[in-house]
Amino acid sequence: MADMSFGVDNFQQLNKACEIGKKLFYKECTTTTMDDAKELGLNGSDHGTAIMAEVQTNARGAKNNKWSALHTGNIFVSIILHKTKLEQGYISRFTTEVAASLAVLKAVKDLGIDNVKTKYPNDLWIRGHKLAGFLLEEVMFDIDGSIPLKHLAILGIGLNVNSDIWGEPGLSRLATSIRCELHGKYVSREKLFAQICFNLEENLKKRQSELFSEFCEHHLFQPGQQIMVNSLRDKKHFKAEILEFKDNWNFRLKCEGSEEIIENNSTYYSLRPIPSHVIYIIRNGGHDKTSSSLLLMEIFLSLIDTTQYTVKYLNLHDIQNDDWQTYCKLVVISDNSEESDWLKSSDSLKSFVNNGGRLLTMGQSSSVFPITQQFVAKTNNNLDDGGGLKLIEVELGGKNFAQKIPLCYRDTYYSFNTETSDQILAKYNDAQNHVAMVTKQYGQGRICMCGFNPEINYINVDNFSGTIPFHKELEENVFLQDLLFFNIFKSLDCY
Repeated sequence: MADMSFGVDNFQQLNKACEIGKKLFYKECTTTTMDDAKELGLNGSDHGTAIMAEVQTNARGAKNNKWSALHTGNIFVSIILHKTKLEQGYISRFTTEVAASLAVLKAVKDLGIDNVKTKYPNDLWIRGHKLAGFLLEEVMFDIDGSIPLKHLAILGIGLNVNSDIWGEPGLSRLATSIRCELHGKYVSREKLFAQICFNLEENLKKRQSELFSEFCEHHLFQPGQQIMVNSLRDKKHFKAEILEFKDNWNFRLKCEGSEEIIENNSTYYSLRPIPSHVIYIIRNGGHDKTSSSLLLMEIFLSLIDTTQYTVKYLNLHDIQNDDWQTYCKLVVISDNSEESDWLKSSDSLKSFVNNGGRLLTMGQSSSVFPITQQFVAKTNNNLDDGGGLKLIEVELGGKNFAQKIPLCYRDTYYSFNTETSDQILAKYNDAQNHVAMVTKQYGQGRICMCGFNPEINYINVDNFSGTIPFHKELEENVFLQDLLFFNIFKSLDCY
């Protein structure tokens, strides 16, 4: 594991900003850096002074919301700002938060992460998962001797950098980190924060109109988009169409089913995207901790773009009712079942794929499902000495990753016949390099078949009976397992 300590001296050598971050106070643990920065600011600390902590036990975000800041290896920092007295108010507050979000966005994009979006008003999202949040708190305290008169403000930045989001139950559904997006690669926080400080200093010099233009360029929400609106005053929610965002950070919405136009801001309303497609995970029988459908639900909600897709369960006996097909993009089959059970629903699923739908089968389901069993080339019960684990190589763009991924298996693993038009996603690391995962065209749709169960990772492996070796390897390779699923999504046009 990489060294998680933050090198203050290294950062200060890298920081090219004139004021932002030139003074940095660093703590291993604190309640909240926002209060630490306020105390320093009230005692005369300079504009740009930063307070960073590895862990915050009582971190707060916008609207006094609590959030998890208990993982090390991130950037949890508050920065003292001296703002012109006339700039007080929500417009100035939003403008400063946007300046910070765009500073971080640029630094993240420079790392090769291109799909990061600004989410109104003060977050950065990737695939519907929060990467960073920003908060400006104004303090009723004037800076002595400032001309023009300035007041104290505290800018908070919370950026997930080197966290393994998988390590926190439930968090992976909501958040991501730079390390997750770079498939396990650690990032120098010193270099990253130095770049953020420089970008922020430049952004604070820009006009509001310039920041607004950049914000809209990277914004998750666009005019004409249908969204869900939550009223923070009466807790009601309703659908609406975005008409426009204005450079005073207000938005204009048209309420669904009426001609009512709302113009307001995030002080009173919260905006959420409405996914346009559904992914169904077939659920059959049990729903215990080792159920494939349960494990896959956690993985899909962690990795899929939740701004575009809703992930739901679909019971096996409901497949014959074709209503589910209306908004469905992908059906996932993994739970074991008898071949006779699938025969009852085979025609409905076959029609779905023939008409352009996507199907993903895993493990034993590939061998018993009528559409896919014809492609199964080999069944093998003779596993390596891993006692239920097998090594595979992942392919991307025709190149193999040098590092192999250990994966758990139920009882048996399968390989497949392929044609030149097929897209091979993974091969077993056996003497013959049998195909472990392949995507095929089927009618107007596509089918991806996986001969093993990649939904088992180091978080859930202990739920399985018996002694499972390679736990360490599973943890070290969890990000490559994520990459394997991303390749599946791409091959099925669900990315």
